[in-house]
Amino acid sequence: MYKFAVTLSLLTHLLATLCLPTQECPILGPVLPSEFDIAQTDAFLNATELFPRQLELLFSSGVLNRTSSSFSVDVFSSVTNTSIYSYNHDATDLHEALTTGELTDNTLFRIGSVSKLFTVYALIAAAGIEIFNDPVTKHLPELAGNIGRAAVESIIWEDVTVGALASHQAGVGGFILETAACTELGTCNVSDFLAQMRDNKRPTTSAFETPIYADSGFGILARVLERLTRLEYGQAIHNTLSVPLGLNTISTFKPEGDAVDGLIVPGSLAESSWGFDNQITAGSGGIYANGADLRTIGLSILHSQLLPPAATRRWMKPLGSVAALSESVGAPWEINRLALPVTSNSTRTRISDLYTKAGGQAGYGSIFALSPDHNIGFTINVAGATAGRDRWVLRDLVGETFVVAAEHAAAEYAAQNYVGTFVDDSIDGTNLTVTVDDDKPGLGLASMFWNSTEVRTALVSLQPLPIPAENVTVRLYPTGLQDGTRRVFRAVVEYYPIEPRAAIEGGQGLFNNGCAAWLSAAFYPDSDSLILDIVDGQLESVTSVLFNSTMRRVA
Repeated sequence: MYKFAVTLSLLTHLLATLCLPTQECPILGPVLPSEFDIAQTDAFLNATELFPRQLELLFSSGVLNRTSSSFSVDVFSSVTNTSIYSYNHDATDLHEALTTGELTDNTLFRIGSVSKLFTVYALIAAAGIEIFNDPVTKHLPELAGNIGRAAVESIIWEDVTVGALASHQAGVGGFILETAACTELGTCNVSDFLAQMRDNKRPTTSAFETPIYADSGFGILARVLERLTRLEYGQAIHNTLSVPLGLNTISTFKPEGDAVDGLIVPGSLAESSWGFDNQITAGSGGIYANGADLRTIGLSILHSQLLPPAATRRWMKPLGSVAALSESVGAPWEINRLALPVTSNSTRTRISDLYTKAGGQAGYGSIFALSPDHNIGFTINVAGATAGRDRWVLRDLVGETFVVAAEHAAAEYAAQNYVGTFVDDSIDGTNLTVTVDDDKPGLGLASMFWNSTEVRTALVSLQPLPIPAENVTVRLYPTGLQDGTRRVFRAVVEYYPIEPRAAIEGGQGLFNNGCAAWLSAAFYPDSDSLILDIVDGQLESVTSVLFNSTMRRVA
């Protein structure tokens, strides 16, 4: 195993030294349209063939234990609203723990801290995302009263907002031991819990100082949800999420009866959390779920099924930073900033944010992930003694296989359906050419003529600049604005030689001078706006707002 780890480390270092950001700087977000079935592309089909082989390497090297770790992997698409790849591994040592004798995406697991995602989702669905701005004392006045006490000893709850709790920035840390150990519903008293948090809980940081993972904050948020809905936490989750989404298995209590489909890891509480149903801590890590219901939750978020689209977009943004360039913190998203190769076999990468939530408790591990750039998500449920470690290994494999495949699938699809030459027959010499290019993000605008004059530089200056065409590069990026078949793209114009990125990205110096797309796009509101009309998946025409010209496909 050590030899394998060293080899993997060396490979990772080699890849890091070989891969650099794309020379052209894209706008953060999707760089290509993703409204297509990626399961039908060569890039994705190749990934489905690669995944089992890579998994076998992890088994044979001992990184994963074939006999003692069971897991269920599901990759889904919001375009087809289906699972597009699944893999279930039934470990021999845990086979008897399957109540139906079969591991499927209907099999119940404990999902640990993925429960935090349910808590926040239910809060936003019940009260709107504006609740993030509320002081928690607005909803739980019992917490008030510490103003004037020593700040090193007491949490000043009046400074703590719902959003601070949801993004681990309230400085509240973990649960008090006696609360975390409470196993019987009748002995888990909400009033006592809130009094302990007010009177006995020492802060880990000041509010909004920095994100530090805080389980107890979600115990507080569960109480906020209870006040809003006037229901106990489990029933509030049921009414707010399960009923409107048609979820079948979500619960904060272990299921009873002969028809249970679950993987019940045997052993003591130290070995298995099955049946440890503390309702005070349930909002932090107490939910039972299966892969099918997790997929439904993921699809509902990608479709903004329960929330206004603007609220979903606001929710899926970073709210804090940690001491790593590749990670940031949301509510309660663990946001991984991925450097994705932009085209197949490319050593040039662009940044894409993967929104994840990990969960783990005795005997179980879980990963929930959404990639808004690609309209896909994935879930991983693991059971066994090493589930806590195995979830990370599987997250890395699934993400590196299928998120990368989704990026390449988009380039493949765009090359087949968007590339071409477009002409405005009403104005002589008015045309443009759209490309997809190796090592470059987004669509390329290889040329654009209006009345026989090359006008790409006018997209950012309102009039053509006397710059040789070979010194100009223009990339087109989607904005998310759409109406029927029409999609608004922004043209980002850059000039060679492009300023270098910072040294940390393979350039030079501390500061980033070569990535200013977000500063220059839409500087003149409509000049760089191009409207792409996409019919049955194919780009049929491009309209320049600046020149009031619609150019239609001729090749």
